[in-house]
Formats: sequence, C-alpha cells, structure tokens
Amino acid sequence: MITLIYPKDGAKLSLVTPVQREYMERENSGMNYDMYKLLYRHVDDPDPNVTFLWLKQTYAEGFTNNYPNNPHEVNLTKPRYIEFAWASDVPCRLEVEFDQETDFPGNPLPAEIVYPEDPRPISIAEAGNLFARTKYKWRIVSEDGSQSSEYRRFTTTDEFPRAIFAEGSANIRDIGAVPRKNGGHIRQGCIYRGAALENIVDSGYSLTERGRRVLADVVKIKSDVDFRFKADAILSESPIGKNTSYHVLPARGYEAFFEPEYIPWWKPILEFVADESNYPILMHCAAGADRTGTFFQILEVLLDADFDYVRYDYTLTSLTQRDYRFFVDYGECGRFLSGYKEGDDIVEVMRGNIEKFFYEQCGVNPQTIQRIRANLIED
Repeated sequence: MITLIYPKDGAKLSLVTPVQREYMERENSGMNYDMYKLLYRHVDDPDPNVTFLWLKQTYAEGFTNNYPNNPHEVNLTKPRYIEFAWASDVPCRLEVEFDQETDFPGNPLPAEIVYPEDPRPISIAEAGNLFARTKYKWRIVSEDGSQSSEYRRFTTTDEFPRAIFAEGSANIRDIGAVPRKNGGHIRQGCIYRGAALENIVDSGYSLTERGRRVLADVVKIKSDVDFRFKADAILSESPIGKNTSYHVLPARGYEAFFEPEYIPWWKPILEFVADESNYPILMHCAAGADRTGTFFQILEVLLDADFDYVRYDYTLTSLTQRDYRFFVDYGECGRFLSGYKEGDDIVEVMRGNIEKFFYEQCGVNPQTIQRIRANLIED
C-alpha cells in the first residue's frame, strides 16, 4: 500500500530559495550600493546588514574570492528542490509529469529526481530544476510496477529566478523567468546563462557526472555557446556531451564590448540566438558574470524586461563566491539613455537606442532582432 504524505494536492510551490529571496529584497533596498561605497575603504565596524557582509557572516567566512574544489563550494545559486514524502511497504519511485501542454524546445524532462538519504521513517524524494509557472502532476509507483498511488497535482509559482543546478558548475539561470515590464513573460527553456562547465580553459568549475546528466538529459541543452575568445584553441567539444554542439562566439565584458574593435562580435551572437533551431542554448564565460552579464543585460532589454529584474539577474552572480557584483545606476544599459526625458518609458528608450546601435554600428539585420523577439516573447 502506498500513502502519499506531501505536497498536498493543488499545492502552489516556489522554486526560489530563502537566500535568493532575501538577497533580492536587500538588493531592492539599496544595500548593494551601500556595500559598493564601503568596499574600497577600511571599515572598522561594518554593518552586518549590508548585503555581502550578511552573506559572508551567514554562509561562509571569506565567502568571496574563495575557490574550493567543486562541487562542494558554497553555491547559493541553485534552485529550491521540492520534497515529496510517502509511506509504503515496498520500494518505490517518484514520477513527475507535466500537467499542461508545453512548447519547451528540445523536449526537456519535467524534473531531475534525487533520493537523498533521510533518517525519517518515511520515504523521501526531491524534484529539482523544474520550470516556473507550470502545472505538474506526480505519483508514487512501486519499483516492480505492481502498485501506484493516485495522482496529485501542483503548480510552480511565477517567480524569478528559475535557477538550474548542474553539479560542478554554478550561476545557471533561465532567461524565461525574467518578467517583462508589461506583466508578460519571456519563453522558458530557450536561453540559459551560466558559468564555465570545465576547468581546462579556466580553473574553478568542472561538471560532475550528475551535473553533466542534468544539462544533457534533463534540460537537454542543444548548443553550448562559450564567450571566452581563446577557448576554441583548447576545447573542441562541449563538456555536456556528444549531443550538444559547441560554439565559441567571443564576447567582452562591460565597456570593452562597445569599443570599435569588438563591436563586430555582437552580430554572430545575435544571429545565433535568433535561430530557434539552436535552442535550448546555454551561454557562458568563466564565472557567468562579466561577459555573460553584459550580454544578458542587453538581451533582456531587447525583450522588454522589467528593469529591476535586469539588475537582479546580473547581481545574483554574487551568490557564487565569484566576487561581488554591483549594478550601479543602469549598468551597461546606461549608455543607451540618449533622448530620455522624465516620464518616458525607460526600457523603451533603451531598446530603441540598442536596436539603433545594432543596425547602424554592428551591421545586424532588423529581421534578426525581430526573430529574437518573436522566438522569446511569450505574451
């Protein structure tokens, strides 16, 4: 006999962890900027409520600039895994299925399922790397298939971030959880950002076999785009596996990406993103912060993202031990404020200037931007 314990039927479940939620609350209150002002001078009695001091004191001494061997480093960018509990008199497994029509490219699995060791006198499984704002159903089935429970259903909440845990890497997120300024959505399961997947080009990250299986078999990444311009001299294939194509499309971070010698690098990246046959794409540099962060600021504005979440998506890298990341004023999007007047829609002004930059300086065809928007804007 199989008896389901939790989650209850009809549950609404968040994929956001408490530290991610508190981090964004602190970010929204301006504590990051306070730390930015404090960081470069001696502080005798630092305020423990300032965001990054809070992270250090709460989670790890020397939280930043600390590079222990993966996968055991403090990694606060992983999603919340949902716990499922049941009682039975035979060995069983958890089955999780989509409970709605989906158009996620690559036919990804509904979840990664793990069975942690647990001392409680009940059976436990966890499901992670779920999609946000999605309906699911679940049941428990005996290992021999002779028994099964009834189905229960749950819905994941519509919240940022939709993080991915691929053991051995970090900072992996789906752009599809970034809300648009009009309350609409970006399509999930298409474009992911992240950190390096190996320690050959740069030290610090290296997928474990579990992490590789998540990206290859659960998320089903089709294209691995590496922003590190020397990587193709070292790597010839993706660490994810033979079914994932590997592409070095170099990028630069911050103001360097807008210098004349690097402006031509924008066009091939945008053309790759515009081609839906490449989806799902994972785009990364070493830490998933500077080159990746610069590109995704611009891409998210192209998709009319709520600008608060453009900032959050950049600064959440601070949860990975890869140094603090600050978003001062409007970040790299601030260079695209020409013509802005009080009362204007700031994202619309930025998007118009970004598109003009792409068309006039980068040689990007307007149809490329139109395809990106058509592919990635859900509603």
